Amino acid sequence: MIVLAESNFVLELALQQEQFEHARKILELAEEKHLQLFVPACSLLEPYQTLTRRQRERKEFSRRLQGEIKLLERSELHDGMAATSQHVANALDAGTDIERESLEKTIERLSRICTVPVLSVDIVKLGQAMQLTYGLEPQDAIVLASIDTALEGLGASPKVFVNKNSKDFARPLVENQLEKRGCRLVTSFSSACQFIDNVLKKSREGAA
Repeated sequence: MIVLAESNFVLELALQQEQFEHARKILELAEEKHLQLFVPACSLLEPYQTLTRRQRERKEFSRRLQGEIKLLERSELHDGMAATSQHVANALDAGTDIERESLEKTIERLSRICTVPVLSVDIVKLGQAMQLTYGLEPQDAIVLASIDTALEGLGASPKVFVNKNSKDFARPLVENQLEKRGCRLVTSFSSACQFIDNVLKKSREGAA
């Protein structure tokens, strides 16, 4: 059983979002060697860009919030707002540090057990072509090119590409290309767990 994932899988684990338990189960199955997990190199880097963008947005939000609170403090009706403002700013900063530390631990854990297809010149060229053919965003096209290239050499084992955001890859042309490689697209980690459980169950029954 082969599972291919990308940056939203990494972020789901690192940020412990709503489908975290299902993503963690997939990771644990890989650690227990029940499946092989593939994550393109670019998908281990993109989460850092996401966190950096969030940090900028939070700093901007904090700056604007403190500006508004300073205006309110000019009135005695809003006494004590400065302390509240500082608490919010501190919480935002602490949240960013916690998320970055969790991301680093997640990538370290993934790097011990998953296969990471390298980002080559050929993959970049294929990504450029896929961007035009499938109407994908540049980053998504590189991910698909990495996965498509990896699938070429993975044999006949059951394969699934897990992606949380259906708007990125859930397109007939993309799904057809994956199917040519013997790979199914699943657009939620909970559904992916069900699919993986069924495949592993059939494998156990066939071996019995």
